[in-house]
Amino acid sequence: AEFHQELGGGQHLTRILRGARANLSPLESETGPRKVSDTMRSTRMVVRQAMTIATLLEILTALAAGTHFQLNGSQVFELLANMTTREKYSLVRGIGWLSGIQLDGFYVGNIPGIERLGIPSLNMQDAGQGFRTTDARMVGQVTSWPCGLGLASTWDADLVYTWASTAAAEFRAKGANVVLGPGVNVNRVAFGGRNAEYLSGEDPALGRELAAAYVAGFQENGVMAT
Repeated sequence: AEFHQELGGGQHLTRILRGARANLSPLESETGPRKVSDTMRSTRMVVRQAMTIATLLEILTALAAGTHFQLNGSQVFELLANMTTREKYSLVRGIGWLSGIQLDGFYVGNIPGIERLGIPSLNMQDAGQGFRTTDARMVGQVTSWPCGLGLASTWDADLVYTWASTAAAEFRAKGANVVLGPGVNVNRVAFGGRNAEYLSGEDPALGRELAAAYVAGFQENGVMAT
């Protein structure tokens, strides 16, 4: 309860991240190993949540500025200190789906923004062959790009960069700022139903080279790759 309360308060997050394990040591003589273990698990969960929120804040603020990450640690925690508990939790839970059905007007993945702090939403969309069509109304409104395996067959990192840069322009035009790609699984089994999405083909060394070009092409044009 103490750590959850501090997480909500914001101003103690730095101490939580740096000293959570040290704060548990007095419990060992008071509550026994089982209670200590339960408390440690709870603490780790809170620390992971805090670290996830901090990372998301760096990503979101960078996207808002259209640049690479520029926040330092103190700026991240200053933002956290100014956020309500509800706002913090909103960054670690997606929206836009109900019982497995994508709601109208949402992307494949959605993290709400916090307008009062200048933090934009994360609008995430697939990826394997360009901007994914998820609604019948989108048919005829998106470009059907060559698939990842087709790109892999070219063995051409420059061409992959051009593909990604041009696809990024379409993502941005449609309001998406995150591409859920690239896919780099190695096609070890021919029956893999999503083999066509993967840049690696059958060669992980090829995937390494082409994935770097793919990521650069998207991110240099304002769309974060995952």
